[in-house]
Formats: sequence, structure tokens, C-alpha cells
Amino acid sequence: MLKINFFFNCVKYFFCFFLNFLFFISFLIPKNKSIWIFSAWNGKKYSDNPRAIFTQIINDHTNIKVIWISKDKDLYKNLKSAQLPSAYAYSIKGFYYHLIAGAAIFTHSIDWDFLSFLIGPKTKKIQTWHGIPIKKICLDDQMFQNQFFKKIIIKFLLPYKNDYKYDLVLAASRYDQLIYESAFAVDKKKIVITGYPRNDQLFNVHKAKNKKKIIYMPTFRGNIGSEFSLLESSNFDFDKANTFMKSINAELFIKLHPVQIYSNRDMLASRDKLNVILLSPTQDIYENLASFDVLITDFSGVFFDFLITDKPIIMAPFDFRNYLSFDRDIYVKYNKICPDSPCHNWDQVFSRIKEILFNNEFDRRRYNFLQKKFHKYIDAKSSERAFREIYKIF
Repeated sequence: MLKINFFFNCVKYFFCFFLNFLFFISFLIPKNKSIWIFSAWNGKKYSDNPRAIFTQIINDHTNIKVIWISKDKDLYKNLKSAQLPSAYAYSIKGFYYHLIAGAAIFTHSIDWDFLSFLIGPKTKKIQTWHGIPIKKICLDDQMFQNQFFKKIIIKFLLPYKNDYKYDLVLAASRYDQLIYESAFAVDKKKIVITGYPRNDQLFNVHKAKNKKKIIYMPTFRGNIGSEFSLLESSNFDFDKANTFMKSINAELFIKLHPVQIYSNRDMLASRDKLNVILLSPTQDIYENLASFDVLITDFSGVFFDFLITDKPIIMAPFDFRNYLSFDRDIYVKYNKICPDSPCHNWDQVFSRIKEILFNNEFDRRRYNFLQKKFHKYIDAKSSERAFREIYKIF
């Protein structure tokens, strides 16, 4: 067994070093400034800020050729069926567009979202990120710092994995502009406040007035692909929640972070609960986010986005101390970003929902202050501003 593992590790390392050769070839390939490639969430989703810019260009800027790069074959087939310009990353067409693209637009990093060994330094790299951060990210994150020397060695031996050389970073306000400056080690002049393109969808709402819709969106915890256990550890009772929601003529939707999954306990407990609905973690919630009447969250960046809607937000940091100890630190004192006093159990959350829905009790002045602090622009023009800024760098 040890011999087999050793053999496969040798093959793996040889392959990684071989990719350096392709990376250096990419230096020699001329780039076409009118061809831009897009990707999101490890190449496995058609969503987020890149999707909004991609759509904007298709609709209004035909002088730019856009290609959505997918690492997932099913996603690629879906995009192709929808007649959207796309390429499967591990195909000749995918390789070709990686090599000649003038710009690459993504949610996380060049290495995670694309095939980084095919993207040389002449390609403009546009970091759109995937949410205004509450939690510390990248170079500011202690977990990242603990692996700093390991990452330095890897990037010395495998230079195509050197992510932090962005030509443009998009921000929503002075708050996240300052964060990105340290988290990405990028010159502040390259961080431009355009607003988040994906939030343009929040201004296009068509909702039939019947049941109130409430959504719970907790942040990512633990490891990628792990089960979400907070519902159980916070004593969330599906029967009780269903009865409560029915009594107030409302529905509670639960949406996990895209890289986590529901536990078997939660899947079973939610069956036949017509007023408590588990949404797919991979669903692009931004298409419908503005249709919800109330948001419940904890440390998720969706808090900042939902501020745009002018609708109430309930902060519910059930595992606050545990989260700070075992997951990540946060950038600000938590109470300073809360629109109202945070709730620490589900009974408090349900009580707050009743106050909001029936008495319209939430601090409007405080809410407006936070809205202006975290958003320079509150309109549906962020995609267009982002396009113009990308276009400028050529």
C-alpha cells in the first residue's frame, strides 16, 4: 500500500511540475483584449458577480466576446443548451480561451476558478469576490497565516498558483475597499468601488402578496463539503417552527452556504413541514433574495447585500464564541454591525419575527446608517460600473 501511495504521489508531483511548462508557454501567447473569460465557485456554478457582468456584456456590449468557463460537464451542457457562450475547461476549446483571453473575471481566485497554469501574467485578473466580508479572509485570516510558509514554498515551486496579483478588485464601499487592500495585498488604487454587480437583481422584485417569506442564511462553518450541524446544536425544532410559521401565515426558508450540506437529521425532520422549506445549498439565491420579507443570519456577508432591500434583518449568532475560537475571527465588533440587538436562541428569533411583522418594530435610523456605511451606491447599475472599470484597464 505504501509503495502504491508513493508511486501516485510521484506521478502527482511530476504532473504539477509539468504544468509549469504550460504556464511558461502561456507567457508567449498573445492576448486578445476583446475576449474575456468568466468563472465562479471553482468553475462549478453560473452565478454571483461574474454572472452579472457576463449578462450585462451580452445584453449591452457586443464589442466584447465573453466565454463562461466551466469545470463541471453538466453545467457546461446547461449553458450550451441555453445558447450562452461557454467552454468546458478541460477541452481544447477551454484551453484555447484560457490562453488567449485578455481578461479573467472570477469569484475566488485564478487558481480555484480557472486552470491557472494556462493564464499568464499578461491576462488582466479581476477579483469580484463573493460577498462583503464580516469574517477575516485570505491574508488576514489566521488559518491562512498559519500555512504561510507552506504556501510560499508551493508558489515558489509552482508559480502558476501565485494568486495575489490582481489588476482590479471590485468593492461596494470604503469598508471593504480597506479590507481587500490588506487581505489581497493589493494597491488601493486597483480597488474600485462599483457596488456588487450581483446586487442589481435586488431592484427587480415581483412578488404576489400572500404568505410572508422569511429566509435563514447562516455562514459557512467547518470544512468544504461538511454537514451543517448548527440547527441541531442550536436546538432548532422543526415541528415547533412549522407550527409557529403556520400561525403567523409565513414560510421559513433555510439556505446553507453553497459548499455545505444538510445533515440526515435535518433532512428527515423537515419532511412534510409545509411551512419550513430547505433550499438547495447550490441554488443561486440572488435571483429571488429580494422577494423575502425578513432575513435571519449570523456572520454571513448576505447581511450586507440584504441591507439594500430596506427589509428587516435579524442577527442570530447562536455559536458566537465557538465560531471565533474554531472558525475565523471577524473584522469588526459584532454589535456594531447589528441593525438591532442580536438573538441568541430560536425563541428570541421567533419573538423578534412577530415584533417585526405585526408591529413593524425595527430601528429604521440605525438600519439606514448601516446601509449608507456599507454601500456607496444603492441602485441597479453596479454591473455597468464594473464593466466600465474593467474596460479602462486596457
